[in-house]
Amino acid sequence: GALDLAYGDQISGEICPPGDVDYYRFSGSAGDRIVVDIDAHAAGSALDAVLHLLDADGASPLAFHDDELLGVLFDPHLGYRLPRDGDYYLKLLAWDHPGAGGNGYGYDLSLFTDETPPAAAFSLPETGASLPMQVTVQADVGDEGSGISHVEFFWHSGDWLNADWVNLGSDWSGEDGWSMTFTAAAEQEGAAFFIRAYDWAGNCTGAGSWNLALSSMPGRPFYLPMISR
Repeated sequence: GALDLAYGDQISGEICPPGDVDYYRFSGSAGDRIVVDIDAHAAGSALDAVLHLLDADGASPLAFHDDELLGVLFDPHLGYRLPRDGDYYLKLLAWDHPGAGGNGYGYDLSLFTDETPPAAAFSLPETGASLPMQVTVQADVGDEGSGISHVEFFWHSGDWLNADWVNLGSDWSGEDGWSMTFTAAAEQEGAAFFIRAYDWAGNCTGAGSWNLALSSMPGRPFYLPMISR
């Protein structure tokens, strides 16, 4: 059977014997932003876990999570917004099920909600800065609830009438800071960067750095070409 959980619970378990599957049941409300955090591999366990969120029947899949950072951080960290009131189930097993399991395959599981958006701002560049053609954009983000999941980076050229925002990609690892390197195709003024910081519950906060000048000689004034008479 399934072990009952409530928001705020932190429990320890073990995938033992080999082929073991652990089930948990909890109740939630429509709109709850839940987070299920598994600590196993990062704490020295032999378990490389995968986590399934199942609907009220205990079988229909709603969400799945494997690695917090693919191929680097092997513990699941699942975030999901519940669609309805009622019961839900968690299914936890080894990635190489049914062969894996036994002593040394322990884990810690935390279930909680997070409704608070992360904090987000720019470390670099500051609004109004004069920049070189290649610049490393650095985000200053933090979250005291579920933690930062990833940061998206966007760019807009100085041509606001004819150009659109460009998605530069996402940074999924904050170990060396949340950043993205960008190279401008042409010198320009009035450009901008924008970030969206997401926590593991799916809450999002945006921030912008505006009115930027990019040139091969940062800090020099921009001149319109002279017209000869």
